[in-house]
Amino acid sequence: WVVGLGAAVAQQLTGIEAAMYYSPVMFKNAGLDSERTQLLLTLVLGVIKLAVTIVASMLVDNLGRRPLLITGCVAIAACYIVMSVSYATGCAVTCVIGLYAFVCCYAFSLGPVVWVTIAEVFPTQVRGPAASIATGINRATSALCTFCFLSISRALTPSGMFALLATVNLGSMGFFYALLPESKGRSLEEIEQEFARLAGEGMDEASHVRPAAEPV
Repeated sequence: WVVGLGAAVAQQLTGIEAAMYYSPVMFKNAGLDSERTQLLLTLVLGVIKLAVTIVASMLVDNLGRRPLLITGCVAIAACYIVMSVSYATGCAVTCVIGLYAFVCCYAFSLGPVVWVTIAEVFPTQVRGPAASIATGINRATSALCTFCFLSISRALTPSGMFALLATVNLGSMGFFYALLPESKGRSLEEIEQEFARLAGEGMDEASHVRPAAEPV
């Protein structure tokens, strides 16, 4: 449950939907004042996201879920750092490059792979309801991020906002690294057994922790 729901939240904490919704505003803030240019760049951004998602969907079984999620979080954080520095220095070109690179990294990793992970990690008995709950949490997180994006950006400046998103995505990398086992090439039953084994090991470790001695 923790991995499935956490993955659903982590996907939206990338800021992808806010970035897509507000990309014209971001291009404007970067110094691109032409509305035609802003809309054209946004259109191209959407097309690239779709194309990269299709490619990633065909390769996920070969590359593995865990490597894609971990490297995707690191790459997204790097893109946000580039965007943060670009906004701080007023360099529109590197800001646009950083945004396009971010969308490509997302579409090749967390975009499709999180949904594959959600479909695999929950126990068989509750997989349907659990996947529905994860989807609901995913959409609620998306709405929250989108609603708060401009307000936080104004409070922290765009440069500070992107630095914050870089930090959040590094946290997501740590989450996947610590809790997500690789499921490539495994059946759903084998994945369920692996999570049960990991949960059992965690309980065994907790049971071996001796309570502190009471003061005399």
